Amino acid sequence: QIFWINGALSYTYYGKNLKEVTPVYIRSKSETAKIQKTLDKNADKIVKKALEYDNVFERVLYLHDAVINSTTYIQSSDTYISYADGPLVYGYALCEGYSKAFTYLCQLIGVEAVNIMGYSGNSHMWSMVKLEGKWYHVDVTFDDPISEKPTLGHDYFGLTTKEISKTHTIDNPFPAPKATATKYNYFNAKGIKIYSKTNDAYSALVEEAVKNYKKKVYRTEVVCDSTIVTSVMMKINTNIFNDLARYGCYPSSGIYGQLGRSVYIELKP
Repeated sequence: QIFWINGALSYTYYGKNLKEVTPVYIRSKSETAKIQKTLDKNADKIVKKALEYDNVFERVLYLHDAVINSTTYIQSSDTYISYADGPLVYGYALCEGYSKAFTYLCQLIGVEAVNIMGYSGNSHMWSMVKLEGKWYHVDVTFDDPISEKPTLGHDYFGLTTKEISKTHTIDNPFPAPKATATKYNYFNAKGIKIYSKTNDAYSALVEEAVKNYKKKVYRTEVVCDSTIVTSVMMKINTNIFNDLARYGCYPSSGIYGQLGRSVYIELKP
């Protein structure tokens, strides 16, 4: 992973003739050597753990989660936040750092991966990975939303070009691969149902929460189509404790919220 140059070039002319082209370095030779050693060490630990899984989906998923769990999003700091050493050495990054670290780790385990440039509100970078010959979009940054508590989502793991285009605009220096496969979308691969109707999602959340509460598991979530998340949240706000009581479930209190398309409740006994 090249993290010691910024992608720009310096040109030296002799008269009108180009004499020399030199990369613009952002790290000294000694800094690069020191950072490279730490980056290799940390990447190797992650890769070894990923390779313990039997299939490529689980391996890439582990890399995705590892980058998120070791990184805090930050908008201003040293230049490293835009490079792979942001997540893999310092633990802080912008979207470029998230994407470059994830793409690099995928390449280390033999998975073809590229960084994609574009927009999502502002300039943005994410990744594409090739699994079993099919391309998928993965936005590690968007799966690490800023919140008071550390969060980890999978809404942006394994999207098609059509799906990613709902929130992202591709503006890449080379044509981005076309992604149409859905097999390794996170929710499809995990067999997680995505509810498209408000009442169905809400009923499933209540019934599962009651079952979990009896087992002393106090957090329950369901995954919804993005178009119904707000309406499900409104039903929780209005009805949740009365509906839990109908099943003989009487928590002392609880909180609810959303993470991407996931709607959750946390009950207190």
